[in-house]
Amino acid sequence: MDSLVLKAQSGDIQAFEQLVNEYRNIALKMAYQLTGSLAEAEDLIQEAFIRVFKFLKTYKGQCSFTSWLYQIILNLYKDQNIRYNKLKTVPLDQISGLLKDMSNNIGSIDLKDTQLVVKEQLEKLPTLTRNAMLLKEYYGYSYTEISDILKVSVDSVRTRLYRGRKLIKENLSL
Repeated sequence: MDSLVLKAQSGDIQAFEQLVNEYRNIALKMAYQLTGSLAEAEDLIQEAFIRVFKFLKTYKGQCSFTSWLYQIILNLYKDQNIRYNKLKTVPLDQISGLLKDMSNNIGSIDLKDTQLVVKEQLEKLPTLTRNAMLLKEYYGYSYTEISDILKVSVDSVRTRLYRGRKLIKENLSL
């Protein structure tokens, strides 16, 4: 486990502030990918870091701190959507790995058009499938890490990724 996390767990406020500063940008990217709004993303990570502070002593280091933080952000986002009964799409402008895989099926459209097409296709996917695709293709998490974050089995992650990729490829070939 990271020494900074250990110091923060022992009650070192400066270490916690350093932890927030170190992970703020990645948390903001994660939250923005979910909300599509910078203001909402900032609100979301502020609440996430409050939860991190509150529950840091329960973090055992079984997954990376980044995975644990993403899980907190994702759970807060889900809670907000349930509470406010609103649906948001995940803006996925920067899915480079998936773009490489899909670009062969798209033909000769330029990269910006390709990004828009892939983004539209990803937004059509069911939420859990979209989140699994985002975690794998954008953040590069392993199947096990995605399984921990989404609280589903590794087989379920594999299935969601397979189905998501297949649906996108089918839609792009039409």
